[in-house]
Amino acid sequence: MIREDAIWADLIQDTPLMDLEPENVEELTRRVRAGQTEAMVQLGRYYHDSGTNAGRAVRLMERAADGRNDEAMDVLGDWAFGEREYSEAVAWYTRSAALGNVRAKVKLAQFFMGGQGIRKNRRRAKSLFTEAAQAGSVPAMERLALYYYRGDFGKEPDYKEASFWFHQLLSREAAVVAPYMAEIYATGGYGVEADRHLASTYYEMSAATGKAEDLYDFAQFLMTGTGREKEKAFRLLQQAAEKHYTPAMLALCDAYRFGDGTARDRLEFVRWAKAAALAGDETGLEYLHQAFYLYHDVDLRPYCNAAALAELKAAGNGPSLYVLGKLAYTEFGASQGLCEDDAFSYWFQAAKMGYGPAEMDLGFILSEKNPKAQAKQAFAYIRDAAEQGEVRAMYPLAVHVVC
Repeated sequence: MIREDAIWADLIQDTPLMDLEPENVEELTRRVRAGQTEAMVQLGRYYHDSGTNAGRAVRLMERAADGRNDEAMDVLGDWAFGEREYSEAVAWYTRSAALGNVRAKVKLAQFFMGGQGIRKNRRRAKSLFTEAAQAGSVPAMERLALYYYRGDFGKEPDYKEASFWFHQLLSREAAVVAPYMAEIYATGGYGVEADRHLASTYYEMSAATGKAEDLYDFAQFLMTGTGREKEKAFRLLQQAAEKHYTPAMLALCDAYRFGDGTARDRLEFVRWAKAAALAGDETGLEYLHQAFYLYHDVDLRPYCNAAALAELKAAGNGPSLYVLGKLAYTEFGASQGLCEDDAFSYWFQAAKMGYGPAEMDLGFILSEKNPKAQAKQAFAYIRDAAEQGEVRAMYPLAVHVVC
């Protein structure tokens, strides 16, 4: 697949330098005199690539172009592109594409997408890409797949069209295409129904490369399942983490602290947090510093959806209010309009009901916001939480007593 930093790399002709023997040059010269445009293109490329006569190279190519040789027009477009003469390149590609040159169609379409040397026209670009792809152009198929996937042809993605063109590329570029197909079927929408089985198939195809990123993506997908899927996800995370991939290390931390696909294990949680921290990951460092508290913290992932949020609000009991307060500090909570003041309010209500974890966090907030004015109240909340068996409140309470 194409990369953003190499959008033109596979389009401009990169035929090996023409290296002709003297007798071959003489033969081509004879054919040029006979008016054969193919010979003009070959000899022109030789003079250009060898650097022996750039002026003659251009004259030969232009003469071939005047003879309606579409390859010559395409090459002249490439040469103009190399000199950053984009308007001239567009002109040559336009003439070549009009004669049916597939390579020129793809390059002209790319110009219409980017607006270099020509006004942007993504509808025209899509049409040219499609014509070229239907003629078998792999670069055209790649661009159609990627641009439909990203929504570059319209206001939103078109997964139906993207999956069609990705599928055409699958036999050629399975390892690269599979992650896109996996995500399309994992999420669904934009013209495609979500299909967990197909998504799993493509994720597995991608993970077969053994790349840490692909192993991690497959694991994250399987972690949304249950039972054996989570166990498999855990094994994949181990493989990715052993390849020094820090997102996998952090995911292993979560697996060990929440018991996802494995038994809960505080020492393993700390080990992988330390590994991520030593790799320079800030979240790993935070996990390591807050290991005791995080390991005993509530798992918020099951609640990060609108339905669960509504159920929490409807329940209105201590545990539900406590989780609502925790969600206020997450990206999901922020997307639902929750803020830090909401957290305080929810925990205050839960604390009035005598819910230990809420009393503990409320005590921490009060001590951080106004340590002097709220010291007694903060201490009281933390003490009450500890007396109810909240282990995370016991350590700071002990430190407070000792000091």
